[in-house]
Amino acid sequence: MPTGSGVPKSFVFHDPSGKRWLRIRRGLQTGAIFFGLLVVAFILSLVIIPQLPGLGLPASPPFQNTRELRSIIRGEKAERNVPFRMVQAAKNVKYVRSNSPVIHPKVAAKSGGGRPIVFGFFVNWDRGSIVSLRINLSHLTHLVPEWLVLKNAKGELEDQSDPTVITIARQANLPILAMLTNFRNGWQVDPVHRLLNSASLREETIENIVVNLQEHKFAGINIDFEQLQARDRKLLVQFMQELHARLQPLGFLVTEDVPIDEDDAYDLKNLAAAVDYLVPMVYDEHYQSGSPGPVASEQWVEDKLTALAKTAPPEKMVVGLGAYGYDWVIGQTGGTERGFNETMAAAVDNPTTARLTWDDDQENPVLRYTAFGEDHEVWFLDAVTALNQVQAANDQGFRGVAVWRLGAEDPDLWKVLKREAWPEDRYDPNQLTVLTAEQQVNPYSGGEFLEVTHTPHEGRRKVKPPASSDGDYTETFEALPTYFVVKDSGRTDEKLICLSFDDGPDSNYTPRVLDILSARHVPATFFVVGVNVEKNSDIVRREFREGHEIGNHTYSHPNIATVSDYRAFLELTWTQRIVENAVGHATTLFRPPYNADSEPQTPEELKPIQLAQKYGYVTVGESIDPRDWQTNSTADGILEEVKNEQQAGHILLLHDAGGNREATVAALPKIIDYFHGQGYRFGLVGELIHKTRAQVMPVPNAEEMRWARVEGRAFDMKANVFGGLGWLFLAAIYLTAARSFLFGTLAVIQKIREDRLPLRDEFRPPVSVVIAAYNEEKVIERTVRSILDNGYDDLEIIIVDDGSKDATYEVLQRAFGDHPLIRLLTQPNAGKSAALNHAISQARHEVLVAVDADTLFARGTIAKLSRHFADPRIGAVSGNAKVGNKHRWITRFQSIEYIYGFNLDRRALDLLNAITVVPGAVGAWRKTLVLELGGFGHDTLAEDADLTLNIRRRGYTIRYEQDAVAYTEAPEDVRGLARQRFRWGFGTLQAAWKHRDALFIPKYGSLGFVALPSIWLFQVLLSGLSPFAELSMLLALALGNGRIVLLYYLAFFVLELLTGVLAYVLEGEAAWDLTILFFQRIFYRQLMHYVLGKTLLYALRGRLVGWGKIERRASVGQVT
Repeated sequence: MPTGSGVPKSFVFHDPSGKRWLRIRRGLQTGAIFFGLLVVAFILSLVIIPQLPGLGLPASPPFQNTRELRSIIRGEKAERNVPFRMVQAAKNVKYVRSNSPVIHPKVAAKSGGGRPIVFGFFVNWDRGSIVSLRINLSHLTHLVPEWLVLKNAKGELEDQSDPTVITIARQANLPILAMLTNFRNGWQVDPVHRLLNSASLREETIENIVVNLQEHKFAGINIDFEQLQARDRKLLVQFMQELHARLQPLGFLVTEDVPIDEDDAYDLKNLAAAVDYLVPMVYDEHYQSGSPGPVASEQWVEDKLTALAKTAPPEKMVVGLGAYGYDWVIGQTGGTERGFNETMAAAVDNPTTARLTWDDDQENPVLRYTAFGEDHEVWFLDAVTALNQVQAANDQGFRGVAVWRLGAEDPDLWKVLKREAWPEDRYDPNQLTVLTAEQQVNPYSGGEFLEVTHTPHEGRRKVKPPASSDGDYTETFEALPTYFVVKDSGRTDEKLICLSFDDGPDSNYTPRVLDILSARHVPATFFVVGVNVEKNSDIVRREFREGHEIGNHTYSHPNIATVSDYRAFLELTWTQRIVENAVGHATTLFRPPYNADSEPQTPEELKPIQLAQKYGYVTVGESIDPRDWQTNSTADGILEEVKNEQQAGHILLLHDAGGNREATVAALPKIIDYFHGQGYRFGLVGELIHKTRAQVMPVPNAEEMRWARVEGRAFDMKANVFGGLGWLFLAAIYLTAARSFLFGTLAVIQKIREDRLPLRDEFRPPVSVVIAAYNEEKVIERTVRSILDNGYDDLEIIIVDDGSKDATYEVLQRAFGDHPLIRLLTQPNAGKSAALNHAISQARHEVLVAVDADTLFARGTIAKLSRHFADPRIGAVSGNAKVGNKHRWITRFQSIEYIYGFNLDRRALDLLNAITVVPGAVGAWRKTLVLELGGFGHDTLAEDADLTLNIRRRGYTIRYEQDAVAYTEAPEDVRGLARQRFRWGFGTLQAAWKHRDALFIPKYGSLGFVALPSIWLFQVLLSGLSPFAELSMLLALALGNGRIVLLYYLAFFVLELLTGVLAYVLEGEAAWDLTILFFQRIFYRQLMHYVLGKTLLYALRGRLVGWGKIERRASVGQVT
C-alpha cells in the first residue's frame, strides 16, 4: 500500500468497521469457555478413581509345606559326586514380549587385564535362571547355557536354545558358550563311548557342533560328558584335541567340565592342555542321593583346589562354584535340590522349629527344621561361602570361577563377584550384612489369575572377618528375608480353553476375528488398548454385544514396570473410562503389556500386578503363548506351538492388533477346530474363577458413568483430532507428491515443446521499459544500466520516482538526466501500482517490459521477452527471475525456491496456459490490454498476480520465457524475507479471493480449472495443511510410531530431492545448492507457517496492510 495516502475502498479483505473481527473474537471466546469447562471436567474425572467391586478370588493360601515349593526332582538316586541335573529338559522359557527382554539393558563384564573370568551356568528348566541372568549379567564374562544334548552315537545334537536368552546375551555383548551334555534321561555313557571310538563319528559330531555355533553366532562350546569309563580316557583327550583344532581357527572357545574326584576316565592334565579352559566342578562333596552333609565345606574345597593346581596349570582352569543346597529328610533316602530363596522360605514357613546356623567345622551354613512330623537338614552355599572359596581360588592363581547355577544362588553372591574384579583380600564384611530379598518370587504353579499376597522384606546377617591371615569369613543369621508370594487362581481339571486377544481393537483384524468366533460360536476375552478403542469404539461395542469379555490392557501399551505409579494409574483409568463410555460396563480384568506370563519372576514383572491390584483389578496371565506377534509367524507354526503348550494351562494368548496379524487370523479357525476335536470347550476367562461376565464386567454406578461420559467423550474428541491430523499429514504428503509428479512431468513436456517452438527472433518491436522506484538510491543506477546494455536498440525507459525519501531521484538525474532513451518522472508517494500506471500512461510503445528497481537484466532478456508478441494472442510473458546475491545461506535457500519452486511451476503451468503471476521483476505486457484492464490494480498487494489473472480472464495466452533471465536482490536477513513473503502471500490470497468467481467456470478455461485451483490447492490449502502435518508427525514420533513416519518423510524428501534435481537440469544449472535442501525445507516450513498464520490473521481482522519496504544492499553480483 502507498505510504501516507488514502486507502482504496475496494482493498481486498479490508474491513474498516471491524465487525468481522468482533464476530470472530466472540466465537473464539465462546469456544474457549466451552473448551475450558471440558478441561476442568476432564481433570476432575482424573481425580475420581473408578470404583471396582472385589471379585473374591478363590482361596489359595500361601505355601506352608516346603515340599509344595517347586522342586526339580525328589529323592531320585544320583550317581556319586555328580552335579545336579534335570531329568528332562523343560521347554524354552518365554518371558518379556518385547524387542528387549531386559527392562534396563546392561553390558557384560570383560575378562582381560588380570580380571577374572566369570562363567554363569544357565538352565531352561528353572525360570529363576533367566531372572538371575537378566539381573546379574553385568557380572558375567561368559554365559554357559545347557542347550545342546547328544542324541545318539552318530553325533546328532538336540538344540534346546532359547531365542529370548540369546537376545538378552547379544544385547549385553555377553559371549555364549553352549553346553553339550550327555544327560538325556540319565547319563548316556554308551553313545559317548561309541562316538569316541570312531574317527568318523568324532568328525561328524565336531562338524555338527561347528554348524550349531555358526548358526547361532555363539562364542564357543562347553563339553559336559560325565560318568565316562576309564577305557575312554585317551579317546576323550583325543576328541577334545580334534575339537579344539577345528574350532580354534574359527575363533571359537573350547571349554570342558570335569569331575574333581580321582576318576580314571578324565586325564585332567592333558585335557587342560587340549582346551582353552577346564572347568573342575568343585561342589557336591555330599550329593543328592547320599547322606546329609555340606555341599562344599571350606577345607574340602581348599584341598581340591591345591590338588588341581598340582595337576594342571591354574591359569587354564575356571573353578566350578556351587550356589545351591540339598534338603534331606532324616531317615529317608535322597534329598531335594534347593535354591537359596527356597531355603530361606523353608526357614520362614517353619518359625517354631527352624534353626539356621553356621557350622564352624564345615564352614557352611545349615538349616534344620521340622515340618509335618519330618525332620529336615538343609546344607547350602551362600555369599559367605562363595567369598571364602573365590578368595581361595584367586590365591592359588585360578583363572576365574563358574557359578552352578544361575537362579539358585544367594542374590548377594554378586556383591562378592563384583564386576571385573576379584574380591579384595580384606573384603568389607558389612557389604553382606543385608540379605537381599527382591530378586525372585517364591514358586507357584497352575493358575493364571494372579494376586500378590506377600511383599519382600530384607533379612540381616552378621559377617565376621577372618581371625587370622589364613582364616575365613563366618556368619550369623539375625533376621531372615521374605520374598514375593503370588497367589494364583483359576486351576481346573476341566478341558477348557479360554481364548484371549491383546492389543486391539484393529479396524482390519479384529472384525475378521469376530467373524470367525461368531461363525463357530466361540467366546473370547479381548484385552484392549485405550488408544485403539478411541478409534474403533464400534468394534468394542460389537465385542460386548456378541458376548465376549473385555479387559484392560492400558491406554498406550507401555511397559508398566518402567513408568511412574501415576502414569500407570492414568493408563488404567483412561482405558477403564473409555471402555465404560463405549459399552456401559466396567472391567475388572487386567493384563500388563509385555509381561503376560502367568509366572512373573522379578519385581519389575510384579509391579504391574501390584498397581492393578491396588485399583481393584485382577491380573490375568496366560500359559499358552504361540508368540504370534513374531514377524516370521505362520498359521501352521502358531497351531503347532499351541499344540506343544496345550497342557501348560487354560488361557491362550493371541493378538488382534499391533502388527501384521494375518497369520493369527489364518490360524484361529484351525486352533478352534483342533481343540474341538480334542474334546475341549471354549469359555470366557471369568469361568476359571467361577465368575459370570456380569461379575467381571459390572455396570458402573450413576456417578461413575457420568465421569466415564466426560472422560470417554474427551478421548473420543482427541481420537477424532488425532485421526484428523493423521489424515492431514497423509493429505499433505500425497498432495506434495502429486504436485511434484504432475508439475515435474508437465515441466519436462514444456521444455521439449519450447525447444521445438518456432519463434521469430527477428521480431523486435519497440519496447517501453517501465520502472517504479521508491528509496532505491543504492541499486537503481545499476538496474538502468543493465537495461541500456541489454543489446536492444529500439526502446525507451520510463522511471517513476514514487516520492522517495532518499536520493533516488538525484542519483537518476545525475546519471541519466540527459539520456535520450530515458525519461525521469516523479510523483508524491502513492504506491508501486500507481507509479507503474503513471509510467505506462507515458509509454509510447505497445510492448511494455516491467522491471523491479533492484533487478539486473542478463544481456538479451528484452529481445527474448518481446519476440513473443508477434503472436497477437499473447497478452503477457513471464521472464526467468533468479537470485543474484547467493553469498549467504539465506539467499541460497531463496535461490533453491526460485529454481525449484517458482520456475518449475511456471514451466508446468505454461504448458496449460495457466501461469498465475508474471513477476514484477521481469515480465512483458501488451500495453493496450493493460490499459483496457485499468492498469495495475490498487486493491491487492500482488498487483502483478492480479493483472496476470485479469489478462487470463480475457482469454489471452501468457507464456514463460526461460532465456529472459533477470537477477534480483533477495532479502539477506530473516526479518526481511519474512516481510517479503508475507506481502507475496497476502497479495496472492487477495488475488485468488478477488477472482474466485472464475473458479470452475468453463468460459475461463484453464484459468478456472487449473490456475486458480492451483493457487487454492497448492499455495493456500497445502500451506495450511503443513503445520498440522508436522504436528501430526511430532505426535506420532512421541507416541512411538517413528519408524513409519520417518519412512514417509524420507520417501517424501527423496521425491523432493529428485524433483529439485529435475528443476536444476531444466534450468541448465549445477545442482550443488540441493546439498542444503534438507535444511532449506526445515527453515522454509517454519517461515511459511508464520507467514500463513499472519496472512490469515490479517485477512480475518480486515486490517490494512502496507508494502513493507525491504532495505536494499546492492549485493547482486556482476551479470552477463
